[in-house]
Parts: sequence; C-alpha cells; structure tokens
Amino acid sequence: MNRQTICDSERENLEQEKTADYRQYVIAGSPERLGQALASHHPGIERPRREELTPEQITFSHACAREARLVHPPLVEELEAWADALSVPLDEAYFYLSVGMTETSRQGRSRAPSTMVAAQENRQCSTVGLMTRQGPVVGRNFDLFYRVRVRHRITTKPETGFAHVGMYDGLVSGRTDGLNEQGLFVSLHTVRSKPPERRKPGLFCVHIARIVLETCSTAEEAAARIALLPHLASYNYFLADPDGMLVVEAHPERVRMRAADRDILACTNHYMHPDTVALMRAVPPKSRARQGFLTEGARRLLDELDAGDISTSHDPKRPGEKSLPEASTASAVSGVASLMRDHTVPVCGHADGMATLWSSVAVPRLRWVAFSRGAPCRNSYIETRITQT
Repeated sequence: MNRQTICDSERENLEQEKTADYRQYVIAGSPERLGQALASHHPGIERPRREELTPEQITFSHACAREARLVHPPLVEELEAWADALSVPLDEAYFYLSVGMTETSRQGRSRAPSTMVAAQENRQCSTVGLMTRQGPVVGRNFDLFYRVRVRHRITTKPETGFAHVGMYDGLVSGRTDGLNEQGLFVSLHTVRSKPPERRKPGLFCVHIARIVLETCSTAEEAAARIALLPHLASYNYFLADPDGMLVVEAHPERVRMRAADRDILACTNHYMHPDTVALMRAVPPKSRARQGFLTEGARRLLDELDAGDISTSHDPKRPGEKSLPEASTASAVSGVASLMRDHTVPVCGHADGMATLWSSVAVPRLRWVAFSRGAPCRNSYIETRITQT
C-alpha cells in the first residue's frame, strides 16, 4: 500500500466518524411510547423496501416476529409502534428481526457468497474484563463498516423491565451493548461459523442483548436466558455483573458458557469452548491476537493493582478519575481504556469493516459506564450512570 493510499484511507476513516449520526437521548414509557420516541430520532431510511424483499424473506421475517413475541412481547410492540409512527409497512419493519439470515445483507439485499465471506472475515469486536475490589471493570470496542451511520447512545426506561443505557446501530429495538440498572453489562461479537442444517426462525443478536438488559439481573441469569433462546446467527455474548463475568458462545444449534480464568475474561470473534470450536468455519484474522493481547494486558493491570501500583501513566485523559470513589478502580478503568486504544494488534481499528465506531468502559457494581463517540484513540470517554428506578 503506497503513501497516497494510506493517506486516503485515513482521511476516509476520519471523515466517516465526523459525519456519522452520533447522538444521545432518553426514551421512556410503554412499548408504544418507546417506539414513537425512537421514530422521532431514527426514521429507518436505510431499511430494505418491500419490493426488494423476496416472498421467502417476508415470510421468514414474520415467523421471526412470532418467535420474538413469544419471548418478549414488548420488543415487537415497540417495533410495530415505530413502524406505525413512520407509516412503514410491517413487511419492511419485521425485516429488522431477521437480518441474521445468511443469504442476505444488513439492508436485505442479496449478496454473493464471496461478499458474505469477506464481510465476516473483516468484522471484529473486542471485550475484556478484570476483577477488582469494586468487581469487574470491563472495556469494549464495537467495530463495523463505515456504512453503519446510526450510532446512538440511548437511555431506555421501559414501563416494565429494567432501565438501561446502551448503543444502537439502527436495527430497530436492538442494542449492541449496554449496562442496566441492576449492574448487568452485555456486549456481542460475531463469529464466522458453519450454518445450521436448517435455518429456523429465531432472534438476532441485537434483540437478544436488548432482552437480557431489560429482563435480567445477573450474568448467570442472562446466560441461562440466552441459552434457551432460538438463535438466528452465531455470536459470542460477554456478560458482567457486580460480582462476576461470563461469555456465552451461541450458535443456532448449540450454546455453551465460558468462565473467567484467574479473574480475567476476554472475548473476540471466535469460539473457545471445546463443544463449539468445531462449529466454526474459520477464525477471523487477528481475532486470536486480540484475545491474547487483551488477556495479557489485563493480567499486567491486575498485577499492578495487586502490587499497589496505581500509576496514572496508562491514560492521560483518566476516565473516571473524579467520578469513581476508589483510586484503584479509576486506575483499572484508565488501564482498560488504554488497552482499547491499542494500534499494534490492533484492538482499535481504522479500516472499513474493522473500524471502531464506539468504545465503552464500565464498572457494573457502580452502575457506571463511559462511551466514546468514535475510535477511543482520538475521542474522550463520556461518563454516565444508570440509576435504579
């Protein structure tokens, strides 16, 4: 790659971040009110139109809506209210519930197999957690394509269920990651796996994350719920609560759990459990490298904390320095934020398909979380707390 190409790529990366739809807001009330409020912020102009969807896709999306209604009715009610507020046909709205179908793109348009493989290979997301005196401290980067323009931080206060703050990428009613008022944190990571023998209606990852944020109090409770859900696609789910951490490795045909190892837990884009490894088609480039880097980095941080070394050298911006009660917790947050800014593996990505669209650092016990609007290497973390209602 020549110097001009590199400069053009860097310019494109910075431009997409500056022009993306970053915003934050609060929605509250019944599913109908939540859907109406979301419609005022996101009209869904990027959705597929009915004429672009095949009869099979429409039928399948309606079947997914029935599955979602059985699992968590408010999710579908919110989506329908959103559609009604914008006069969006349900055939188009329900597609948001079925984007995990392997033969279609995020926008619902058909893709060649080679394009699907390239998309899966390029995606990367990373989460790491370490146990401190204040419980887990978690860092997470969400990486995807420049074309994903909707990047909203939504505080949701549902009429029934737990309040939560989380990120929304335009898949209506879904969340990609977040923290609820009980101190439950969730993030998701795509896995390139073999498809199931038969594609069955089920739930997509962002809706699974939303359901556990709204209905679960602990990581174990969330893991048990995820294990019982019908899955459309293969994903890893990182879960943390005030007392512990888990990773759920989910495939449409099999779900397994993975626990922390000596107070460290890292998750990227491949399975690690012996029962799920065989289901993978391939490990995306750099996934194991990111897993190893984050694990080793978290181990160093723990050693420093155990030795009483709470150096401020990790992060000159020091997220949480004034808002977190213990210096050791603020130091752990700072160190984790530094890991999420890494460019050596990299953890913080700047290439299309591997671009870090946002990052977060959380302390579940304190209901404290901070998000960066864009790549954390060049954007500060904005702190918030999710209070119990």
